[in-house]
Amino acid sequence: ISLSANSLDFGLVDVDQATATETVIVTNTGDATLSITDIQVQGVGASVYEVIEPTEPYPSIAPAGIQNITVRYDPEVASTGEPPATVVVTTNVSAINIALTGEGIDRRISLAPLSIVFADTYRSPAQPTIAQLDIQNTGRAPLNISMAIIQEDAAGVFSVRQPQFSSVGPLSTESVEVEFIPTQLQAAPYT
Repeated sequence: ISLSANSLDFGLVDVDQATATETVIVTNTGDATLSITDIQVQGVGASVYEVIEPTEPYPSIAPAGIQNITVRYDPEVASTGEPPATVVVTTNVSAINIALTGEGIDRRISLAPLSIVFADTYRSPAQPTIAQLDIQNTGRAPLNISMAIIQEDAAGVFSVRQPQFSSVGPLSTESVEVEFIPTQLQAAPYT
């Protein structure tokens, strides 16, 4: 029995995106037929891995023949590495162990400052007061930004200059500008 790899490393996989698959090729290097009798994923981290090829009934591999063992990795949460898992392929000759590793990644947003207090701004001339709001991605997957808006601004005195970026990279920060243009003498708390 020969394997194209003794382990499968799925690398970094975004928990909100597609799953990842990897394949090991098993070659029958013997003179007799190799029968696969069982395939299982075992170990503490087994729940995020699934053998998708072959399916039952398991195939036999003729001398010099090959068979793909394809495994899917579908992380459920961000991690710094999944707990150990192994694909165990039982044959009529011996058991084959294929170690599995992978890491789920996600995005996390953090805003700074959490509150913006504009200095006194006078109505005439109507010059905006501008403050910077940092959008930080503390996760390890890209954070997509579709728009930034001000909520509950009935007076229409706040606006966000739309960002010139569409995503914040992993462990990165981008900034947007928030404008305050008062239309009358007032205190204006909004979110």
